[in-house]
Amino acid sequence: MKRIRETVRREFPEMGEVEPSVEWRAAQVGGQEVARYRLAFCKRVELEGGHSMSQRVQVTTDGQGKILKIVSSRG
Repeated sequence: MKRIRETVRREFPEMGEVEPSVEWRAAQVGGQEVARYRLAFCKRVELEGGHSMSQRVQVTTDGQGKILKIVSSRG
């Protein structure tokens, strides 16, 4: 978990203090069921002119904590 948070902080500094929500899922890989974890870092980011938007960084890992995918969205 620590390594994942450091990676997110390095790539998305604004997510530095965000506590992620964690979700477990089973996935089929090569005919076998394997564990997948999804960590979602969500935060409201202030913009110029008094506006704000939400930002979400989602990290998918395998059962050993290896990062498989990182997705970022803003809305």
